[in-house]
Amino acid sequence: MKKNTKLNDSLHAVFCTQFAMIYENGLPVEEGLILLSEQDSEINYASILTLYQKDHNLMNALAGVNQFDQLLISSLEIAVQIGKEESILKHLSLFYSRKSNIREALKELLTMPFILFSLLIIILNVLSLIILPIFQSIFINLGGSYPVWINILLSILNIFSTVGLVLLVLFVIWAIFTSVQKMNHPEKNDVIDSILNIIPKSAYKADLAYFTYLVEIMNESGVNQQVALDLIFDYLPKRELYRHLKEVKLESNDNIIDLILKSKIYPSFTQNSIRIAYKSGNLENTLKQVSKEAQLESDKWIEKAFNRIEPLVLFILAIGVGSVLLALIIPLLQAMQTLGL
Repeated sequence: MKKNTKLNDSLHAVFCTQFAMIYENGLPVEEGLILLSEQDSEINYASILTLYQKDHNLMNALAGVNQFDQLLISSLEIAVQIGKEESILKHLSLFYSRKSNIREALKELLTMPFILFSLLIIILNVLSLIILPIFQSIFINLGGSYPVWINILLSILNIFSTVGLVLLVLFVIWAIFTSVQKMNHPEKNDVIDSILNIIPKSAYKADLAYFTYLVEIMNESGVNQQVALDLIFDYLPKRELYRHLKEVKLESNDNIIDLILKSKIYPSFTQNSIRIAYKSGNLENTLKQVSKEAQLESDKWIEKAFNRIEPLVLFILAIGVGSVLLALIIPLLQAMQTLGL
């Protein structure tokens, strides 16, 4: 495996879980790496072990293999300094697992509409380009003629099916290009991110849930406030929420909670809960609850948005196939009347 191949969220979660177990069981880091390097894994534990043995600095070793994102390395570095490695790693494992699960759920939501749309385009093209011309030729040879409105309907159907086929091909090409670009440049958006961008409300809710969980991790790990702000802005998708937060005027001593309170990104009740928790020192539990609610809200909006696609595609499919059947049945009835049947 190449050193510069970045790990996906699922493998980040695996690494965090495995290292949390190492710290939980009191194993020395080197001994744990030796055990992990013996297993067959996409995580390059052998290279991590080699780099770790040079200066016994785990963060340098993780950065050296160039497989992990900066969020994990920075959070783990702080965790080592404050002696909360096990807790932070478990937290990060849940974070990466959640990200991975969300992406898988989005893929499942998108798969069925894509299949339905593909079937729609294929069926319409077969009907309008192969079956209908044969039937029209037979009907005209028998002396029949199509009503004007049927010809107009068929022309519209031909245009729609042709444009749909072109769009389908272009989408497949774009998806392949975007996937290849993501592999070479991990900071780029993948297909899921790009599709989410065209649904602003769902994208905003997803980003808000992501931001909330990042804040929860930063608070849990005790990261320096300025470092935490930099990390959050580095990893937050550059969409509406990012732009809104960037517009907030912060003082030199302001922290993440000040950013939240000044930006007013949550409902007023949630904003007040965070303010009270911050003043009372019970911020950790409150952020966990806010994070849970933000994730549920995000899931609801995204599922609602994508679930609307399937009925729309089915409706278009019904209109398209119905138009073709109409173009077949009406001339057939005319021919039967002409023949006295």
